[in-house]
Amino acid sequence: MSVREFTVTISPAAAMNVIETFVVLEKYYMRSSNRASLTVTIDNLEGQTKVHAVASGSSEGMFMRFDWGAGNNFANSVESALGSYIVG
Repeated sequence: MSVREFTVTISPAAAMNVIETFVVLEKYYMRSSNRASLTVTIDNLEGQTKVHAVASGSSEGMFMRFDWGAGNNFANSVESALGSYIVG
């Protein structure tokens, strides 16, 4: 499981629009032979828009849980899409 958290300068609705435009929330990775899903939570409860992205399900097999970087790659896609809006 890979997690990314950051703050952006745009509203939650605008952040959601960017993510919907540039990021696929579920995909199949050939190298790990599994589906990966991406859960993104966006809030502005404290006056700043916070983005929390979690990639899961990218490991291979029931007992051997190596994702070969697929989870990190998937979680990074949210950060890349919102990169120009990230604060600090």
